[in-house]
Amino acid sequence: MCEIAVLADPAGLCRLCGTHDDLFIPCACLNSVVSGLFSRTVLKSGLIQPDDFHGAAYFGELAAVDRTYQFIEAIEREMTYDSRSLPEMKNGSGLAETERIAAAFGVTDIKLVKPSIGETTRVLLRRIPEVILLKDINSPLTRHIVELAREKGVEVREYPLENYCACGIIKVMDNV
Repeated sequence: MCEIAVLADPAGLCRLCGTHDDLFIPCACLNSVVSGLFSRTVLKSGLIQPDDFHGAAYFGELAAVDRTYQFIEAIEREMTYDSRSLPEMKNGSGLAETERIAAAFGVTDIKLVKPSIGETTRVLLRRIPEVILLKDINSPLTRHIVELAREKGVEVREYPLENYCACGIIKVMDNV
């Protein structure tokens, strides 16, 4: 049997993870190669066919400088393979929380709700946010989010998030 393993799983979907805490993982906002010379997934009409799920770009020209296996080996050195030491699964679901946030803010397209520190950072760097929600506005984990929001004039609200430390809601732009 094969299972997916992830570094951080704030949504509470994976049994094999380093943590269920919402941590900032720098590659979350690179919008480029994540590991193994593949980009993060894309879902754009014109690139992806109607029956496809998501796509990814492969950057074979970077093979000579790829450090994927060094990254994996560094993580493996820190792992124990004893299921008793796995983080306890969270109660509740990150998806359910995202749906509740969408409903509370009148967002009809759930893809405009971006939970987690990494996704909220990406919203501030690459999108136009409507509002930023933080579990604890004074948390050192989200200090950079508060600063980015201040620089862009985006409202930041403390909000009773359960699975996540941060959530960005993308502004709906009228097509002109």
